[in-house]
Amino acid sequence: MVFARTVLLLTAMALVVIGVGFLWTPVSWAAAIDVVVSTPMGRTDVRATYGGFVLMSGIFLAICAFRPEWLHAGLTACALILGGFALGRVVGLVVEGSLSTLMWTFLVIEVVGTGASLGALRRLGPSPSSGDRQRRRG
Repeated sequence: MVFARTVLLLTAMALVVIGVGFLWTPVSWAAAIDVVVSTPMGRTDVRATYGGFVLMSGIFLAICAFRPEWLHAGLTACALILGGFALGRVVGLVVEGSLSTLMWTFLVIEVVGTGASLGALRRLGPSPSSGDRQRRRG
């Protein structure tokens, strides 16, 4: 359970920092990843997607880390979130033909985080609620 909570909390902290950064200063955070945001609508969308969505995803993972009955859901969400980021980078690599050093770094972190989430899920074993479903079917 300690490993599961650690994975969730580390991911949550990273997502919260990224989310707050994009909410607070979307132009400079976007520029750090070569995204040019030059209109009010663009800044609003960056705040919503990279800011609000990422921030709240991090908060959700943090809540899951402190609620034992939510660990499975949190780790599943964590694997899907990080796996989705990794998938997007791999598609970018295939379509664009290359990734910057920063994008490779993010990809490695996301793949490791996805693996850690799945490993933590495996270590936890079946979800307590899965036994309830099995009993109801039987």
